[in-house]
Amino acid sequence: MYRVVENPTHQKMLMLISAFAIFMDSLDSSIVNVAMPVIAAEYGIDISAGSWIVMAYLLIMAGFILAFGKVADNGKIREVFSIGFFIFAAGSLLSALAPSLGIMIAARGLQGLGASRIAAAAPLLVTRFLPEGKRGLGMGVIATTGGIASIVASVRDISNNKTRIEQLADLFNRMELSPIHLDDVIADFLAE
Repeated sequence: MYRVVENPTHQKMLMLISAFAIFMDSLDSSIVNVAMPVIAAEYGIDISAGSWIVMAYLLIMAGFILAFGKVADNGKIREVFSIGFFIFAAGSLLSALAPSLGIMIAARGLQGLGASRIAAAAPLLVTRFLPEGKRGLGMGVIATTGGIASIVASVRDISNNKTRIEQLADLFNRMELSPIHLDDVIADFLAE
């Protein structure tokens, strides 16, 4: 039913794509926890109200992952994964542009829906399309990248004692949501 990928370059690409998707999924669920004080201040809410931003993502993801796993297992792996990546990206964009707490919570729920599709399909991509001798490596790669992503958000830059998410928050605050100065701000951020 599934055609195993024989080309070594394509095998690496498959692992890379699966790992990247799991990395983004794991990073996104961790990074909001670290950024919660900044997000709460932005929306003028306390952290307990902001917890719904985290919970919307996790509840939707947990609620749908089994269903999408079943759909993917029944021969729709590529569709579940591809659509999930698109939904996740759309939710990310909406989260970045959310003008209110309600829209942010809805956008995070949308991200969670995409994440549930990604998390259900990425391991299946590895186990179904890689040859038997490469499956363990593939699963190890996606598990490792998921674990690394979970800690990346909280890693502090020794030079300024800020996490990457705090640096990104500073970047967006300096931008003042104005695209006119975007190139200058990004160049400044990369120079730090």
